[in-house]
Amino acid sequence: NICTNQALNALASTIYLSLLGKTGLQNVAARSYKNAHTLCNKLEAVGFRLLNDKPFYNEFLVQTPVPVETLNARLQDAGMLGGLELDKNKWLLCATEMLDEKDIEKFVEIVK
Repeated sequence: NICTNQALNALASTIYLSLLGKTGLQNVAARSYKNAHTLCNKLEAVGFRLLNDKPFYNEFLVQTPVPVETLNARLQDAGMLGGLELDKNKWLLCATEMLDEKDIEKFVEIVK
């Protein structure tokens, strides 16, 4: 029943937000922003090119030096989730609050 599914999603969201506390959502947003920009900068340092021409929050588009399919396969072999292939060499990536510096370093090491 679709109504039950909606109610379960609403309940899960309510519990998550209440557990975050008064400033928790702001902290999640700030960490997501920081992680995305850190990942982007590290990818640019190893030959990827940022294609966003506007400021971004936690998703960004990069031009890849090798086909995206290859990069996603490498990441999958390492137990990591890659980004969305928009074109052979255009990769949409997202970084959330769930990442830490070690995760970002590992990601970049695998795809460089």
